[in-house]
Amino acid sequence: MEDDKIIYNRLLKRYYNGCKYLEENPNDFSKYIDNLLDIKEKLEKTLIKIIKQNENVSDIEILEGFKN
Repeated sequence: MEDDKIIYNRLLKRYYNGCKYLEENPNDFSKYIDNLLDIKEKLEKTLIKIIKQNENVSDIEILEGFKN
């Protein structure tokens, strides 16, 4: 499960960075929104996998990532 948490943390960082980029560069929205949605889908699938393995996942861990 530790590998899934590492993957989740990386995807979460990429997702937040992508959101920030699109906020700051609205002209690129149509160019990159599909990439951001792909990251979001992978993020959600990884989170579901983690939750199925361990039901003790907090809201803070979901929003900020898991501590190493």
